[in-house]
Amino acid sequence: MVNLLAFLLLLSYGAGSIHCSAVSHGNRTDVHSLLEFKAATNDPTGALRSWDRSVHYCNWTGVVCSSLKPGRVAALILPGQSLSGEITPSLGNLTYLKIINLSFNGFSGQLPPLNQLRELISLDLSSNSFQGIIPDSLTNCSNLKLLNLASNGFSGQLTPLNQLRELVELALRNNSFQGIIPDSLTNCSKLQTIDLSRNMLEGPIPTKIGSLYNLLGMDLSRNNLTGVIPPSMGNATVRLRIVALLSKPYLIGIGFV
Repeated sequence: MVNLLAFLLLLSYGAGSIHCSAVSHGNRTDVHSLLEFKAATNDPTGALRSWDRSVHYCNWTGVVCSSLKPGRVAALILPGQSLSGEITPSLGNLTYLKIINLSFNGFSGQLPPLNQLRELISLDLSSNSFQGIIPDSLTNCSNLKLLNLASNGFSGQLTPLNQLRELVELALRNNSFQGIIPDSLTNCSKLQTIDLSRNMLEGPIPTKIGSLYNLLGMDLSRNNLTGVIPPSMGNATVRLRIVALLSKPYLIGIGFV
């Protein structure tokens, strides 16, 4: 689902073909940012071997340039390449990026500020070893439709995501998030799937969760949630395929499959 959505978004935003052009100032910024990313990345299998100035950067492995903004990098797609190290803040200088997929690698450290990536529509960093909190600056990526940070070591409280009003898919499962599920999540009215399972979240499910009328799937299982299922979810059950996990009078988890 994630890869298919990212691919469709890539095509719909005009980044489906490589466009080589003269190197302008903005293009030089993109090249420099990519080379900084490479310099900080451990690459035991040589996945970034083509990242050399003798090859046009639009032809580098995993790099897709835009056909709408000639020569600007629109996508960085390098899943499952055994890459590791910390991601440099220079990644945030690729201001025309629409898709980042670095899933199933060994990247670690904290997520750098990406607040300049206002064109970003898909961010998939799942199955790495990132730690720390989700930076507040991520909410500046106001066009984000897909956010997948599953299976990392993120912790702390969930960052309010109410500014991500275009968000369709949210996957934060299998981390170490604590605290409550913020009410602000219900402001992301376009959400279709939410996966917060396998964390350490506590407290009640927000009472307004049933107002997410586009919601098709949700998994809150394997947390420390308490209380009762909000009555507002009575309407949601018509749309959702539900498997509820209840124990005694307290909610210990609720999963939707």
